[in-house]
Amino acid sequence: MRLSGWIGLGLALSGCLFAQPTPQELIDGQHFKGLRALTATRDPNAAETVYLNAAIQQLWGNLDEAERLAEKSVAMDPKDVRFHYRLAMIEGEKARKGGMLRGLGQARRFKKEVDLTLALDPNHIRALHTLVAFNLEAPGIVGGDKAQARAFAERLMKIDAVEGYRALITIARAEKHEDRVEGYARRAVAEHPESYEAHLLLGNWCAEQKKWDEAEREARAAIPLHPDRAAPSTLLAAALVWESKWSELDAALEATEKVNAEELAPYYRAGAECLQRKLELPRAERYLRKYLTQEAEPRSPSLALAHWKLGLVLEQQGRKTEAVAELQAAVKLDPGSAAKADLKRVQSSKG
Repeated sequence: MRLSGWIGLGLALSGCLFAQPTPQELIDGQHFKGLRALTATRDPNAAETVYLNAAIQQLWGNLDEAERLAEKSVAMDPKDVRFHYRLAMIEGEKARKGGMLRGLGQARRFKKEVDLTLALDPNHIRALHTLVAFNLEAPGIVGGDKAQARAFAERLMKIDAVEGYRALITIARAEKHEDRVEGYARRAVAEHPESYEAHLLLGNWCAEQKKWDEAEREARAAIPLHPDRAAPSTLLAAALVWESKWSELDAALEATEKVNAEELAPYYRAGAECLQRKLELPRAERYLRKYLTQEAEPRSPSLALAHWKLGLVLEQQGRKTEAVAELQAAVKLDPGSAAKADLKRVQSSKG
């Protein structure tokens, strides 16, 4: 987030003239470009800076370097719970990408580090959520145990009921009990209407079910609770597209950009939803081009994906030469992109 954005956020949240974000606030809000900029100003030899650089390397996909830095931070201060949790997340990600044999070893390393995290902080919410997912997915040879997933969900319920409901939703979906998801999400909001996470849980479920009026309501309820975060504004953008509330959509996009100019995911979502509806294509083009004006946040849609969507929008408008250029840009940025098939199709249709 740019300085002006943080000033606006400080005014909105506390009435102060300026609120300097902490690294954890940046991580929680998924302001990863801001985290990278802040970390670059710190002593590179300090244990916390090493840990933060490990997180940054992981976010930008450099897992070997992330692992090296995370191991170094743990060695520098083995009692810092954040360091163990970050190393656990890196090992977990490497396990998922490493294939059977290599993955098994890293899954064991993940389990060791997440257990150390909980030894240092038994109420570490993210670690508990991670163990819910691990026990649902991992084979018994590395410690997976579906019964334990429910036990960790019960622990979360005692610490924070909304997080407990989130864990129960994870379990319900793993067990193919989609009928239970709505009840958990609605109970989270009913019991904790002050919770940002509860409104997002229900709002995202409503979007999945195409209940766009409810999705809009929950997004609008979440936004004031964390004005700097993009997730509810992204959800709101989708709802407003499907409700054909075009003037409200433009106002919402302008408002979120004023608070968080470094994250344009709501523009991408609006453009993608217009494409899915196959209407307001000039608007979709404008939104996607806006998204392409800056580097994407690591956990947001890639620029390759935005070029792909823009290419399809241009194709729908009959502008095939421009569509080909955008699809080529998508494939250049991501050679494995499924945009290759659309590129071949559009090139063939040009004759």
